[in-house]
Amino acid sequence: MLSAGAEAKQFEGVGVGLSVLNQYPLGDWGDYAKANIGGGLAAEYTFPHFLPASIDLGASVRFEFAHTLPKSDTTLKSHNEIRASGGLFFRIPFAVGGSTLAFQPEVAVGASLNNTEGQNGAKASGWYTDTLIMVSPSIRFVPAAEALSHIEFELSPLWTMSLEDSNTVNNIGFRLGGVWHFE
Repeated sequence: MLSAGAEAKQFEGVGVGLSVLNQYPLGDWGDYAKANIGGGLAAEYTFPHFLPASIDLGASVRFEFAHTLPKSDTTLKSHNEIRASGGLFFRIPFAVGGSTLAFQPEVAVGASLNNTEGQNGAKASGWYTDTLIMVSPSIRFVPAAEALSHIEFELSPLWTMSLEDSNTVNNIGFRLGGVWHFE
């Protein structure tokens, strides 16, 4: 039984989250790296309900880190990245039995700091700052259990684009985590 509306759990106010991520490089970066693994912290604010049809609107702030797993036959030894971003999302909840599923696409922009080391020991001098764009159309789940009614579990495809000096680094993968909502 799938239905939108009053039975679906909606949130207002502040939520905090914790997540893990795994991404795979696209384009030229894929020649050097196998995957990015990492995690992050998030805070989000869902605005008071004012949109029709049970649609929620909100804003988020994320702090994430990612470590690149290099391919063994390349010149890359390590690559680490720290990301900070702010974004906007909307959330469309649906009741499924006594639980809630929600579709929550989010677009965020921010900055990433990254540091690279080559197999020959050569390091990029210090940390470099890049512009970051992230798109994550997440699916969220709130169990029917009363004890878990303030927690949303999240599974989201995740695309990031870092705009470096002369390169664009694209990664695609997923974010898996949870958000605890204060009420």
